[in-house]
Amino acid sequence: MKTVMQFIFTMMVTLIFSMAAAIEPAPAANLPCEALVCLTGAVHMQSGGTGCMGPMQAFFSIRIFDPVTGYNEAATAAARATFLNSCISPPNEWADIDVMKTYGTAFDGP
Repeated sequence: MKTVMQFIFTMMVTLIFSMAAAIEPAPAANLPCEALVCLTGAVHMQSGGTGCMGPMQAFFSIRIFDPVTGYNEAATAAARATFLNSCISPPNEWADIDVMKTYGTAFDGP
């Protein structure tokens, strides 16, 4: 039974991402990099101002839900890591690690 539920969950997540990709326009190429810079600043108690609202919203809007247990922290963190890893030139090699340790599983942002 657990395997069937895992399969259904995987299919639902795949379907959701496929639908989102078909409905929403592709994000700006630099959005993951902007989010990474803004979130790195937030980790170190610095604000990027209103210019960071969009990139941070894009990061925190990535949430994965399990139909049985609700909010899935591990799947959310994995999806957010994929988003940040799509940044072609990160500000430094540790930025995504700091951001993911602090905000990877958080339901809402700072």
